[in-house]
Amino acid sequence: MSACSSTMRNPAEIQGTLVFFDLETTGPGPGCDIVQLGAVSGGYSFNLYVVPRCKIYKGASALAGLRVRHHQLFFHRWPVPTKSHQEVLTAFLGFLQTLGRPLLVDHNVWQFDCPVLERALEEVQLSHAFRQVVAGFLDTFSLCQELLKGQGLRTRRVW
Repeated sequence: MSACSSTMRNPAEIQGTLVFFDLETTGPGPGCDIVQLGAVSGGYSFNLYVVPRCKIYKGASALAGLRVRHHQLFFHRWPVPTKSHQEVLTAFLGFLQTLGRPLLVDHNVWQFDCPVLERALEEVQLSHAFRQVVAGFLDTFSLCQELLKGQGLRTRRVW
């Protein structure tokens, strides 16, 4: 069972705490690396950075304002403190545990963020613990598509 398989797709089923989260990554592909993991729920927030293990694509760097120079991560020319992947993911689980068994909300979670997060969790052997902490996922991209169906609006790719 994957971390992404504990899904909740029907907004009417939502109970408990919502955690809005997002990843900044080295690029658009499934093999990209996490550079930043941020989340917010009510008055609580989480934000940690990681020096990626691979090169950051120019488009990702321009979009997020993150660059690596000499194994140091910079956000718009300012150095930011970083932690290892293990430390960031362990801290994220701790953050989620303080909120009960929350539902994670993200834009495009099914196609991008969840597979990237799942791979990272598997690499540090935290997938099982993650599944125990999280109630599921809600994808705002899917909700937007449904709400805006027939409105004549078009989506645009960032990459």
